[in-house]
Amino acid sequence: MPNSHGNSPIIIIGMHRSGTSMVTRMLESLGLFVGARKDDNHEALFFRRINEWLMSLSGATWDYPAASLDLLNDSQLCKVIGDYLKRFIKFPYTFDYLGFPELFRRRTLESLEGPWGWKDPRNTFTLQFWLDIFPSAKVINIHRHGMDVASSLMTRHRKCLSLIQSEAYKRRFFLRSLLRPSGRFTPVSVRCSTVEGAFSLWEEYMTQALNLTGRLNSDCLDIQYESFLEDPGKYLKELAVFCNLKCNDMLLHRLAEKIDSTRAWAYKSGPLAAKLIDERKDRLAMWGY
Repeated sequence: MPNSHGNSPIIIIGMHRSGTSMVTRMLESLGLFVGARKDDNHEALFFRRINEWLMSLSGATWDYPAASLDLLNDSQLCKVIGDYLKRFIKFPYTFDYLGFPELFRRRTLESLEGPWGWKDPRNTFTLQFWLDIFPSAKVINIHRHGMDVASSLMTRHRKCLSLIQSEAYKRRFFLRSLLRPSGRFTPVSVRCSTVEGAFSLWEEYMTQALNLTGRLNSDCLDIQYESFLEDPGKYLKELAVFCNLKCNDMLLHRLAEKIDSTRAWAYKSGPLAAKLIDERKDRLAMWGY
C-alpha cells in the first residue's frame, strides 16, 4: 500500500451534470494536476477506465450504479480487487495519466510534485476502493439541485439520441464492431430519458455521497453548485486552501469572473417547473432543496 504520508490525491465526486467538470477546470487553472489525457468532461481517462472496470465487476454502470455496492460486502473479493488496483497505479500503467515525460521522471503517482487528483462521478461509488489505496486522500463532493440535474441529463440523452442516428456515427460504430461486438450507445441512457428516471438516479448518487462524506470529516469539502455560482471567489479560495494550491488573489478574481451565475436554479425557467417540483418537494427537502 502506498505511504499514507505521501503526496495523496484529491478525489472529486458528485452526480453527473452537477458542476464537477466546471470545478475541476477551475482547480486545474489553479494548479491541480488532473491528468495528461482527459475526455470532454475533464475526466482523466486512466481513472475513468478503472472506475468503469470496478463497476462492471458487479454489472453496474454509471446510470445503474447500485449493484456496485454489492462488491463492498464481499471482503475476500475486495482484497483481490485491491491487489489489482495496486498494480494498475504503478509504472508503466500510469502513462495515460502522467503522460510520457512525467512517467519516466516520476514513475509513481505519489512522487508527483504538487497537488494532483482526478474527477469522475463514478468515484461516488468506487471511492472506498480508492481510499483503501490512498488512505490520506482528500475528497471534494459537488452537488446540484435535482431538477437541474434531471433536466441536464435528459437534454444530453436527446442530443446523444440524435448523434447515434447520424451516418458518421453509424460508420464508426460498425467499424469498431469489426474488431469486437460493440456495446451500448454511450452515454445514451434509457433511464435518463424521463424526469423520474433521471431524478431517482440523482437521489442514488446523493445518498451514496452522504454515506461517504459523513465519515470523512475534515478530509472532505462539500460544495453546493448554486452557492459556488453565487460567490465563486469565496469558494475558489476555499478550494485552493483545501487542495494546498498556491495561487494569488488576482488569479482567483480572474477565474471567478468567468463564472456564469445565471446557470444556478435553471429549472425555474421551465414551463412545468412548478408541477415537477411540487411532485418531488418532500424528496428534494431531504437534501436541503
